[in-house]
Amino acid sequence: MGKNATYLYNEFNVDKDDPQWKQLKKAFDTDAKEAYNVFKKSKGTTDRATSIIRYGSYQKGNTNTITFGSHLDHNYRVLLFHDPADSYWRTCYALVWYESRDDSKKLHGYMYRIYSRDPQMVGKEKQPTTISMLNDGSMIQYDKDTGLSTVVQSGNAAGENGSIKSSIDFLSRFNILRSMYMEKIEQSDSAASLTYCTSVVNNLLSLCKQHAALLDANEKMACRNILSSMQQACTDIGRREMISLAKSYLK
Repeated sequence: MGKNATYLYNEFNVDKDDPQWKQLKKAFDTDAKEAYNVFKKSKGTTDRATSIIRYGSYQKGNTNTITFGSHLDHNYRVLLFHDPADSYWRTCYALVWYESRDDSKKLHGYMYRIYSRDPQMVGKEKQPTTISMLNDGSMIQYDKDTGLSTVVQSGNAAGENGSIKSSIDFLSRFNILRSMYMEKIEQSDSAASLTYCTSVVNNLLSLCKQHAALLDANEKMACRNILSSMQQACTDIGRREMISLAKSYLK
């Protein structure tokens, strides 16, 4: 599903009295207290209630659905949780099982984990946050959702009037940008975070291209190693190529 959703599915056969199976069912019942939406249906229930889970990009022709509750001889537990790191995303956990048709002492079942944007939040996503570097060396974070600008680094934080005049100035700016990138990329894969990270990478690229001559061989090698670790943590091909280009200026 890529960046729009993660869909995991497991099929299983288990003895009815298996302790791990009982523990799994108990965990679903316990975690239901924390879910914002719960669907529970036992076999033999004659009502037509179902739980339809949507996932994907939600653009025309790119929305997927899975329906729980349509089989009379199945048992269902479906839990929905908001992502605490990004309220625009949610996780669906579902457990489905029924008595084996070949052995009444065994159960056949499926477990699902679907991570996707919350369809109720589509169209309400936050606007991207960008990072800009001013002529005096200041770094400004601009949140398009609130219209607020925040000084991430003042001009005096790296050299006189924010200029990059020494290796110390370079490394100070480099490490701040690297920390900003790693902190954001570990939070979520939302569009706002991706735009933020791209902005930081662009500033790193500019820094390496314009001021690499200030570094000695050991300092360049250290920065290349750091950029390599950032590259490994990055799944976006555009940012990976920009990081690769930044490394090329440090040879």
